Amino acid sequence: MLDEADTIKEVNTKKLSAEQAIEWVKKVIIAENTYRNSEYQGDDLETALGPDQLLYITYLGSQGDVLATYRINALGQLQKKLSENDYRTISTKYLDTSEVKHFIDTYLGTLEVDTKKLNEEEILAWVKSMVEAEVAYRGIVLKNTDYKLFMEDNLVYVRAIEPRGGYSRTFRVNSFGKLELKRQDAFSIISEKYLDTSLISGYIMNHRKTKDIAPSNPSAATDWLIENKTIWLKGNFEIIDSFRTQNDYAPEKIDVNESYYDLQIKTNDVNSARGGLYNFKVYSSGRIDKELGDTGYYENIIFE
Repeated sequence: MLDEADTIKEVNTKKLSAEQAIEWVKKVIIAENTYRNSEYQGDDLETALGPDQLLYITYLGSQGDVLATYRINALGQLQKKLSENDYRTISTKYLDTSEVKHFIDTYLGTLEVDTKKLNEEEILAWVKSMVEAEVAYRGIVLKNTDYKLFMEDNLVYVRAIEPRGGYSRTFRVNSFGKLELKRQDAFSIISEKYLDTSLISGYIMNHRKTKDIAPSNPSAATDWLIENKTIWLKGNFEIIDSFRTQNDYAPEKIDVNESYYDLQIKTNDVNSARGGLYNFKVYSSGRIDKELGDTGYYENIIFE
């Protein structure tokens, strides 16, 4: 029986089956993530024969979005796509990952990828990789996330939103080419190198709050929101009243694998989107989300 070393020598990489190509790419992806200290997101890989008669392998995220594209060139080498029509070799022998570290250091470092000059497709790929890493770390399941790209103050922003009013995050590439994530009114760096997700866990831990800060009791949650209104309420406005749908978590209300209840707080901010009314979701984990205006989309104000 051939061991892996024998397999590397014996396989003709110019004549691989789709299954063999997927196995090769899968092994390389795991090596990439290990080196970059990020999590392997699964094995949703698709193959297709390109117009150049080369075999292409697409790595898909949980939303069906493209995380990376690979191909086997005419020499039988496995290459990874860096940008449009730019493929670089990441492995020359079947199942061998010894070149992965060099590939990342050479092509994904800040000297080789100028993150100040990324196109829209590349920026979206960067943001999607961050979203995939964050939800994997939190154990959240997302479906049909929309990505809205826009310009503001000469910077590129991307908003990731679930249409059903769940996950919502705003990212931007700052003037130094670093990717930032918005929390409340401030942006913090979440990735310093293109497609690098190694800072995700540290970011989440640095912004983590305990359940006693965002309590699961409706009355206590209301008290907390009133006491800390400067976090979510802009301007010198007053609280008039508060409402909740019921006194405990509604079992029929499930969002991202958590039960939650609704809270409404009425203020004298009559010029706000809902005439002074603000909607919140309080989750069983202690997480609190606030509706963005009257859009039906919610943005996290307290991490669990």
